[in-house]
Amino acid sequence: MIWRSGNVLAVHAGLDPECPWDAQQDAHLIWGHPRFGHRPRRDGLWVVHGHVVQPEPLCRPGRIAIDTGAWFTGRLSAARIGAGTVEFVTKG
Repeated sequence: MIWRSGNVLAVHAGLDPECPWDAQQDAHLIWGHPRFGHRPRRDGLWVVHGHVVQPEPLCRPGRIAIDTGAWFTGRLSAARIGAGTVEFVTKG
């Protein structure tokens, strides 16, 4: 349910920002957490996620949102993440 490489995590929906990444409840990974997106993590991790449709992919401190609602907008987005960089690719 979590893929990790260095300080980047990929999950479906989000994390509890006050809980260690490896102690998250399954429900938060699948459905999100009320404080995710409102309270930054303090552990230096970057969370790449979908589940919450955004008009455009976005990068905020500790958070990279890539869900542009492909199932109803026809726009599919991805993130190319490198050392200190995030580039978005959107088709459709």
